[in-house]
Amino acid sequence: MKEMVNKTTWSILGIFLILPFVMLTSGVSWKSQQIFMLMASSIIVAVSLKNVWLRSFIIYLFGWTIYLFLRSLINPDIPFNVTPQKGMSILLFVLAGVIIVKFVSMSKLEDEKFYHVIRIAVVLQIIISVSQYLGFYPWDWTLSFFMVTGQSTADIGPFIGTLGNRDILGCFIGISLPLFLSWKEVKPYQNNLIKALIAIVFIVLLFSPSPGTVAALIGLGVYYLNKNWKYALIAIIVALSYLITYTLSAYYTDIISAPSQFHNLINSGYVDPQSANDGRLWKWMMAFSQIIKSPETLIFGSGPGAFWGRKYPLHNEYIQCWFEIGLVGLVLMLGYVISTLKYLYKSKNMILLSSFAITCIDAGANYTMHIATTAFLVCIIAGLIERNKLMEDK
Repeated sequence: MKEMVNKTTWSILGIFLILPFVMLTSGVSWKSQQIFMLMASSIIVAVSLKNVWLRSFIIYLFGWTIYLFLRSLINPDIPFNVTPQKGMSILLFVLAGVIIVKFVSMSKLEDEKFYHVIRIAVVLQIIISVSQYLGFYPWDWTLSFFMVTGQSTADIGPFIGTLGNRDILGCFIGISLPLFLSWKEVKPYQNNLIKALIAIVFIVLLFSPSPGTVAALIGLGVYYLNKNWKYALIAIIVALSYLITYTLSAYYTDIISAPSQFHNLINSGYVDPQSANDGRLWKWMMAFSQIIKSPETLIFGSGPGAFWGRKYPLHNEYIQCWFEIGLVGLVLMLGYVISTLKYLYKSKNMILLSSFAITCIDAGANYTMHIATTAFLVCIIAGLIERNKLMEDK
C-alpha cells in the first residue's frame, strides 16, 4: 500500500512538471484548462489501481484522448471521424467507472452488504417490469406527482423495467443471479422465501429473452461447477438449448443474410452501409470492414467514440473496443478479463466468478458497458474483486 501511495505521489508531481510545457504549445494555453485537469486525474487514478491491465488500459485511452485534442488544435482542417469531445466523453465515462471500482475496493462493507443492495435493485426492477406487463407504469405514475410526463414508451410484452429494453434488463438480472443463489446459502432459515424469490427472478429472466439471459444460464453452470456437477451440466444444456431457440427466433433473417454479406466483406472489404438488415452480424461486419482498412486502424483503432455507421453502440464490447482503440486496446481488455477469470477460479470465489463470467459473455452480444445501470453494476463486481486481491496481498 505504501508503494502504491508513493507511485501516486510521483505521478502527481510529474504531471505538475509536464503540463506547463504542454500548455505552451501553440493554440493550447486558453483551450486546455479543463481537459488537462481531467486527464491529470485519469493518470492519478490509473496509477493507484493494483491491476496492471486496467491501469494500462486507462493510460492508453488517456494517450488516445490527448492525441485527438492536440491533433484538432494543430491540424483542425484535416477530416477525422472522431472529435476530441467524443474522446473526452469516453474517457470521462471510463474514469467515472474506475472511481466506482476504487471506491468499492476501499470500502469496509462486507461483500454480502453490496450483494444485498444489488438484490434490492433487481427486485424493484422486477416489480416495475411485471407492473408494466399488466398495463401499469409505477415509475411514470410516481413522477406524474412532481412533473408533467408524456405517454410511456415501454413495450407491452417483454419485460423492460426502467432500463430501456429487454436486453439491458436481461443483463442486469443475469449478472445478479449468482447473488440470489448465494443468498440461499447465507440465510438457510429463510430458505423457502428465498427459493420463491429465486424462482420469480428466473421466470422474469426467461421472459426477457436477450444475450444476458443466455449468459446467465451459462453462468449458472459456472456457479455450480465446484458445488454440484449435475446442476452445472443441466444449466449448460438448458443454456445451449435456449441459445439455439433464441438465436433462430430473434435473428433468423440476420443469419440468412449473413453469408452474402460475409462474402462481400472477404472479397471486397466492403459491407453495404444501407443494408435493410442491420442486425448484430451486420453491425459487426460493418465495423470489421473499417478495422481492416489500414494497419493503423487495425492496431490502434479509429479513436475513442469514433462513428462506425450508426448512432448506437455495436452490441459487442470486444469489437467496439477493437474498432475504437485498436488491437492494442483489445489486448489490454482481454488481458484484464482472462487474468481476472483465472484469479477468481483459483480463489474458488464462485459467486464473483459466475457474475463476472456472465458479464464477459453478455458483452459479446450486448453493450453492457455503454449503459450506466449495467456498467455501474459491473464496476461494483470489479471493485469487490479488486478488494479481494488487496486483502490477499496484506
